[in-house]
Amino acid sequence: MPRYIILIGLILSLSIASFSAGLVAAPNYSASQVEAQQAIETAQTTINDAFGQITQADLAGADISDLVSALNLAISDLDLARAAFSASEYASTTLLAESAQNAAEAVLNEAQTRVTVALTNSIIQVLLILVVILAVVVFTYLLITRWRKHKQQQTRTLLRMEIHLPREEERDE
Repeated sequence: MPRYIILIGLILSLSIASFSAGLVAAPNYSASQVEAQQAIETAQTTINDAFGQITQADLAGADISDLVSALNLAISDLDLARAAFSASEYASTTLLAESAQNAAEAVLNEAQTRVTVALTNSIIQVLLILVVILAVVVFTYLLITRWRKHKQQQTRTLLRMEIHLPREEERDE
C-alpha cells in the first residue's frame, strides 16, 4: 500500500507541477497581451490629448500644419500597432504603440508651446493697439486744446485792437 500511495502522490505532484507550469506560462502570455493593450490605450489617449492641443493652437492662431503631419504619423504607428495586436505580435504591438505615444507627446508639447506663444503674441498686439489708441487720443486732445488756446489768443488780440481812422480823414473833420 505505501507504493500505491507514493505513486498516487507522485502522479498528483506531477499533475500539479505540470498544471502550475501551464498556469505560469499562461499569465506570461496574457501579461504581454495586457501590456500591449495598455500601450495601445495609452498611445490613443496621448494622441487624443495632442489633437486637443493642436485644436487650441489653431484657435490661438498658431501655424499647425507640421504638427498635423506629425500627429498623422503617430496615428499611422498606432494603426500598425493595432494590426500587430490582431496578429498576436504583442512585442511589436508594444514597440509601435510606444513609438506612437512618443510622437504624440512631442506633438503635444510643441502644440502647448505654440498655444503659449500665440496667446502671448495676441496679448502684445492688443496692448500695442491700446497704446496706439491712447496715444492718438492724447495727441488729439493736446491738438484741440492748443487750437482753442490759439483761437482765444486771436480773439483777445482782435478785441484789444483799436480802430484808427486814416490820417487824411482825420484832417477833414
